[in-house]
Amino acid sequence: MDILEEVRERGRLFPGGELNRIATGLATIRGRSLGPQEGAFIIIENDRGYIQLLANDEGHEFLAEIQSPAYRPEMVVTNEMVGIITACGFRLPEGRENFSRWFMVSDEADLRAIAELMLGLMNMVFGHQPGNALQLTVHEP
Repeated sequence: MDILEEVRERGRLFPGGELNRIATGLATIRGRSLGPQEGAFIIIENDRGYIQLLANDEGHEFLAEIQSPAYRPEMVVTNEMVGIITACGFRLPEGRENFSRWFMVSDEADLRAIAELMLGLMNMVFGHQPGNALQLTVHEP
């Protein structure tokens, strides 16, 4: 099993309500960005960190960013965490950036797959567990 499938499998272990909330949030913002300063995005977070997804204006891509220590100095980043993040195709941050990666989207199944991956990453990177609080912020301009 490759790392992306392993992380998605981890995401599928969570209650369907969490996955549905994230997939619905992605569907809500898909194609809704009005420009660089008026982006549609969702933020998935717990008390240890966040993942943000920004929709492009055409509806076929999302930029995913995983919080880096540049924005949270107390954040402990282990080699294992960086290994998981980079194996999932995220680019290492430079300066005051986050880990980042673009995802292509063509249908609802892609939205579900991204939701599974993000929930799995929240678990593996930020320790999110079933039953713990997970905040989801959805912003449409």
